[in-house]
Amino acid sequence: MWRWINVVLGSIYIFFSVGLQIVLLVVCGGRLSNAFRWELLVGWAGVCLGKIWLAENLYRLMPGRLPVLAEEERLETAMREVSVRAGSTLRVRILIGKEPEQRDGSVGYHTIVVPSAALQWASEGELRAFLAHELGHIRDGDRALREVFHMTQPATTGFRLGRGLIRRLFRFWSPGAMVLTLFLLPLGFLLLPSFLWERSFGLLLTGLRRWDDFRQDAFAFRAGYGEGLRAWLERSGLGEHAGRIRRLERMAGVRG
Repeated sequence: MWRWINVVLGSIYIFFSVGLQIVLLVVCGGRLSNAFRWELLVGWAGVCLGKIWLAENLYRLMPGRLPVLAEEERLETAMREVSVRAGSTLRVRILIGKEPEQRDGSVGYHTIVVPSAALQWASEGELRAFLAHELGHIRDGDRALREVFHMTQPATTGFRLGRGLIRRLFRFWSPGAMVLTLFLLPLGFLLLPSFLWERSFGLLLTGLRRWDDFRQDAFAFRAGYGEGLRAWLERSGLGEHAGRIRRLERMAGVRG
């Protein structure tokens, strides 16, 4: 069910993000045929989906790496057991985070990232627990939706940079600064709706991220890895994960 909910949310985001730009272009006097508007919509959807694929495949070249043989054998054994107990047939690729302090996570459609330090000091139960948690994120499309939500960041970054530049120019005023400010104002008018749109969806994304973690904790618990997940959260960041730990304690019946 959650996979389809994420598909609907992603579709709404894609439609309104490109629709907003089309409306702004029309308001500013642009003449766009209906065919061109549909081309923009379909093209933007293709860019969003392509960005998910690109982020997943570039990850192993920058912050991640492929596992060596010893790591691969341990991870494949653990992942095989997790998939059977979780009832999943999804094919998963596992990468190793290059930085020892990097947190475990997942990206794209079928890639789980394990921090290199976790392979050194995580127990077998803890390793399987966070593999199950991240498997749930991939299965439900949580990570793909996150990549789609991040697609308007270049526009909002441009708005922030332009706003900061204008603020600095007013401190050191000159005729050239006035011309540049007048040039940036129309650009800011075009980027402001995108900025507000991204901020509003950003708040939604923050809430969804929290809920997704709770939901995948429950998924790992049902697969039989509740104790291992609780131990892993305590080991990897007690203060940050206190709410999730308390929830797992209630699910296990050790807290009223």
